[in-house]
Amino acid sequence: MRGAGWTECLLRAYGQAFFCANPLSGALFALAILSADPGTFARSLVGLLAATAVARLLRFDVALVKSGLYGFNGILLGLYWGVFREQSWTGLAVLAALAAASPIVAAACAKGLSRPSVDLPALCLPSILLMVPLLLAVKDVPGFATAPGYLVWELDKIDYRVMDRLFHWGDLDGKAVWSAISSGAATKILLLLGVLAHSRILAGMAVVGLATSIAAGWLLGGNYAVWNSALHFHVSVPLAMALGGFFVAFNRSAVLLAILAVLVGAPAWHGISVALLALGLPAYGVPFTVMALGMLALLRWLPAAAERLGLARIPLAWVGDPEESAVWNRRFRFADRFWREVHALRGSPGADVNRLVEILLRSRRVVAMTGAGGSTESGIPDYRTHEGAWKKYDASPFRYEAFLASEESRRRYWEMSEDFFHIVRNARPNAAHIALAELERLGRLERIVTQNVDNLHQRAGTSIARVIELHGNELSVSCLKCGKRYDRVEVHRWIEGGVGVPYCLACQGVLKPDSTAFGQPMPLAASQAALEAVSGCDCLLVLGTSLEVQPAAYLPWKAKSGGAALAIVTKSPTRYDIHADVVIRADISDVMRRTVARLKLLLPLMDGAAAR
Repeated sequence: MRGAGWTECLLRAYGQAFFCANPLSGALFALAILSADPGTFARSLVGLLAATAVARLLRFDVALVKSGLYGFNGILLGLYWGVFREQSWTGLAVLAALAAASPIVAAACAKGLSRPSVDLPALCLPSILLMVPLLLAVKDVPGFATAPGYLVWELDKIDYRVMDRLFHWGDLDGKAVWSAISSGAATKILLLLGVLAHSRILAGMAVVGLATSIAAGWLLGGNYAVWNSALHFHVSVPLAMALGGFFVAFNRSAVLLAILAVLVGAPAWHGISVALLALGLPAYGVPFTVMALGMLALLRWLPAAAERLGLARIPLAWVGDPEESAVWNRRFRFADRFWREVHALRGSPGADVNRLVEILLRSRRVVAMTGAGGSTESGIPDYRTHEGAWKKYDASPFRYEAFLASEESRRRYWEMSEDFFHIVRNARPNAAHIALAELERLGRLERIVTQNVDNLHQRAGTSIARVIELHGNELSVSCLKCGKRYDRVEVHRWIEGGVGVPYCLACQGVLKPDSTAFGQPMPLAASQAALEAVSGCDCLLVLGTSLEVQPAAYLPWKAKSGGAALAIVTKSPTRYDIHADVVIRADISDVMRRTVARLKLLLPLMDGAAAR
């Protein structure tokens, strides 16, 4: 990362502290911390720099580093380093070392918690796992004595007459509350502006969280407990933001969940804090992390109950802008209701190889539509389901407009493309490719419409004229100016010889692999051929595609509306399953091998019967 990239990365890390991963929010949060306590800001910056530098040094996922997720834990360590009464250069060195270890711990936590069976965020867990053992280890070491830190309620001062206060809100000392809110007003205003710069939903939930937290303090302990900064800003506000729009799609149910969580969270915070203080530990981020993870785990593992309550936990892969998440959730719920109703009216389709064989036996114009799942067994990773293979690349330079706009984007595009070319060149057709070629020889396959760019269908023996490549081919290169085509091996030799960005020898135009980039229109001739093939088929055989990418995902609708049978063989569900005549959740190669083997046995018998 260059200077501007580093600045943006650091600011995003400050934004992550309040679920707002954008530079403007991060800048405002950093200013808020600086206005509250310059020493705390300095320590947070030390932690951030150490964590980010180590993440880059260890070549962690560039996109995650730039988003600030690794630096965020360094900031947390710096913020809570104030638990030590004495601040020294030795302590600062220990902080830097601890922050340097945080990306490794964060990556381990993310690996365990982001598994599909768990799918929960790490939150403050990495910094807690680093800080708590340190506090236990140094609590008797001179120079590392801890201050009280989180101030909990003194039990002998609490008035427990909750029901009385529930009907006597007029006894609330509003002047004292306003005085507490207005104290350090600059810091609070900067924090609120930072959240507002990212999301109005989160800003609203921050206000809801604070108001609910004040009410909870009043109900539980009267005017004595009505204001506690540790409760309000370290637990209640982030808890309301997390559950009211960030990890749970924003709606009325999510707001009610957030309010309930804050009301329950106040006594839970006090109990956890008292227990930790008895061990000589400040509460740190433990109460918030325990309560947030607990609530999200309940939503994750009790989906039916969550659905009845109108709560939608957002999968980690979709977490981001709360406004976009809310729109996504509304559309998802509408689609889910629609498909359920359609499925209830129609009934479930058959789902076995015998059914697929029956469909192919009576079909005469079969078109196969293949996706990335058809090539994964050949060693070509699917960027949708095998993220690790592509995570080291920042996707922004790979958009077509970026490729055209700058030399640097073209250089980075070619760097990624060369890595992919190595994979494709060494790949071999798998049993699914070979089965489709055999299906052609049996006279049952008219065309293959593929979203893959690896040339494996042709290498398996399918006639070149029968393969329609919707997204082009990675093994050839064309000039965008004059159209001259080059063999990919030839261009590969240029790059191996030191050429960073190849240009056309004839006209010095920009060269680009013939595979379709993000944002680049699909080849017109291939698109027309695909539409013609699908419109005229009597069976569309879908293999290894999620049917999520438009406009290719429209083709099954076109086939089905034309009266064709629809057969889907994938490892994961698709939105088209309930419209299919047969759906098989199994290994594509195994299914196709068994299908073709049965066809080879049955077709001669059928032909013989027809001859008689």
